Amino acid sequence: IISWEQCFSIMTPIFNALNSIHSVNLTHRGVSPETIILSRNGDVKLFGFATTSVRTKGTDFACKLFSGYSAPEQYSTAMWQSTATDVYGFAATIYRCITGAVPQDADQRKVYDNLVPAAELNSTVPQHVSKALMMAMLVDQQARTQTILGFKQMLTSYVSQPEDRFVSANSYPEQSELLSNIEDQDSYTGELDPVPTKKRYRGLKALLIFSIAVFAVMVGVFFVFKNINGKTTAYLNEESLEFDDYLLIPNYAGYMLDELDGKFDTQNFIIEIEPIFSAGEPEGKIISTSPPENSTARRGDVITLYVNMSRIVTMVDFTGLSYENAELALKELGIAKENYEIIQEETREAYDYTVYKQSVEPGEDFNVQMDILILTIAINPVGVNDIE
Repeated sequence: IISWEQCFSIMTPIFNALNSIHSVNLTHRGVSPETIILSRNGDVKLFGFATTSVRTKGTDFACKLFSGYSAPEQYSTAMWQSTATDVYGFAATIYRCITGAVPQDADQRKVYDNLVPAAELNSTVPQHVSKALMMAMLVDQQARTQTILGFKQMLTSYVSQPEDRFVSANSYPEQSELLSNIEDQDSYTGELDPVPTKKRYRGLKALLIFSIAVFAVMVGVFFVFKNINGKTTAYLNEESLEFDDYLLIPNYAGYMLDELDGKFDTQNFIIEIEPIFSAGEPEGKIISTSPPENSTARRGDVITLYVNMSRIVTMVDFTGLSYENAELALKELGIAKENYEIIQEETREAYDYTVYKQSVEPGEDFNVQMDILILTIAINPVGVNDIE
């Protein structure tokens, strides 16, 4: 078990990685302790991307789900998977880190949900963190926290409790002194020495008349100033909107994405991430921006960051698939034609025109932009019925 503060510090790069993935309409579908690596030098990596078929129970592919971390919708082919699917897996992973307990399997929770809040298992977990985790792990996909950014905001936004609004008598010295004087009076009967009623009302009446007079003077001054300077102010505002709304594009190219976390100029621009592949460059490096750095753009314009990201998927089992189905599976995995090769081999050990062998074993990681997959199609010399 680690503290919430330690967990959040370690998992910050995963927040950024998932946000980048979701910004280009991709979903990981396998966030769990098994797909997160913490290296010796402190780097945190997320791997194990897969297609819907591989991460859904009941499909034609051999699915690989992570009990306790896969979302309820991954146990049915009739349910849609979205960014909320990754929110569930990530929340379950954080739950495990700060409580030491594996969350109840989502397939079981659909029948009987007895997931225990994190704060009940670890009293050091803040209540707002525990509530954020429960919201991110709701069985109902529609009611669940939908985005990684929304999940992060709930984890980091502390809402003051009602008791925080109350203050002690020591906050007001006069009140404190008054209370102490009351306690010292042995003959105290429950009432303070009364202020003469007529004197009290006269004071309030004078204060009210004075306040109304001051307010009336301020309103008069405001309208006079507005009439005199209205045209000049409007003219100056038009000029400032014409020139001041153009800002210099910051220099983001060449930096690593995690180095700039929290440093993007989101006050003036909308930042979007576009994954690309650049051979020889480290993963997560910003290769270029659009518009380019040191050019100008209007306040509120979009700045696109082109970030070097290699896509890693978990290899599926192609053996036994027909040639056509194998090509469909390759397309669904996002493996381009230049990254796979289909060859033929004469054999009686498999059915005619089905995948006989594959160069990357099922379950292994495969970089769809760098690695090469070779599928071998069986060709029967005398027909299917003679397979030994």
